[in-house]
Amino acid sequence: ENDLIAEAHQFKYIVKTDIKNFYPSIYTHSISWALHGKTDARKDRNKFNLLGSKLDKLFQNANDSCTNGLPIGPAVSDLVSEIILAAVDRDTSMELMNRNINFIGVRFKDDYRFLCNSKSDAETIMKVLQTHMRNFNLNLNESKTNLLELPEGLFRHWTADYQKITLRYKRKIEYKRFENTLLAVLQIDNNYTDTGVIDRFLSELTTKKYNLKLNIKNKDVLKTFSLLLLLKERRVKSFPQILAIIELLFKQLKLKKNSTSYNQMSNSLEKIFTSKLDNVSDNQYDLLWLTYFIKSNGLFSIKWNRNINCELLQSIKSNNQRFFVYPDFKLYSKIKKPVKNIPLIKHLSIFP
Repeated sequence: ENDLIAEAHQFKYIVKTDIKNFYPSIYTHSISWALHGKTDARKDRNKFNLLGSKLDKLFQNANDSCTNGLPIGPAVSDLVSEIILAAVDRDTSMELMNRNINFIGVRFKDDYRFLCNSKSDAETIMKVLQTHMRNFNLNLNESKTNLLELPEGLFRHWTADYQKITLRYKRKIEYKRFENTLLAVLQIDNNYTDTGVIDRFLSELTTKKYNLKLNIKNKDVLKTFSLLLLLKERRVKSFPQILAIIELLFKQLKLKKNSTSYNQMSNSLEKIFTSKLDNVSDNQYDLLWLTYFIKSNGLFSIKWNRNINCELLQSIKSNNQRFFVYPDFKLYSKIKKPVKNIPLIKHLSIFP
């Protein structure tokens, strides 16, 4: 985004768009198309000699054998979506250059921005991009496609609001500042759709060395814990990040020898887990993360229902891989004893 701003003086317009219903629309076969081309990918269908074919099958198995859709949230979904969109970006850029269109384009996940010098160039850019999207069974979101005269459109308005309350430069965060900032974050999230403001807020609660900035008094621990869990209801995909912060909070309590708050938090998580276990099919995502979190921290013994059909959940339950057993992939790392596991915050830093 900063690079785009630096080059903007050379252009007159910015055109913005994103992909309609992106992750649920991704066709798993298109992973292999992006890596190997459609011809070779189709020849390898059901043979699994190519990496793309193996990834295709892996994601089908993770989604009840469906060929449409990637799970929203996991870092691996971001990685695979990059494989597909990198192919779209390459093909789009090559065609636009061949047409002598003067442009600069950037993409963050499924959010595109192009600088250009005329409305006709903007129209051409969108048509070319849409053509190459369709080659991978994807479509642009017409309702979110906008052409603006520069400098309008260069900045995300929510980021300007967030800069007023950012915790980025705070070394220690007391409870009241945490609470007030969270309330302001919720207001920004209400005012603007499809922002990353909650993710940004959560990322600023820890340092680059994965230490917790929160400096919470004993009387405020449970309030902090409760607000973090409530934040998950606003943004489901933030649940792993929230658990990572709660894990650091547990660690703080151990160091302070605050067993009362530690046990209260553990008991609350047990109630949440037990409640979700009553309806496994609707709570698989939450249960997967909670099970890993509970076992890796040794919080309590889980009382399982007998009917667990989810292979991913079966794997964490038994601590052995029960899904897509294939020699070319190591897809499951055993959960070690508490203290020996890598902190969750480090696991999630694959895409910092």
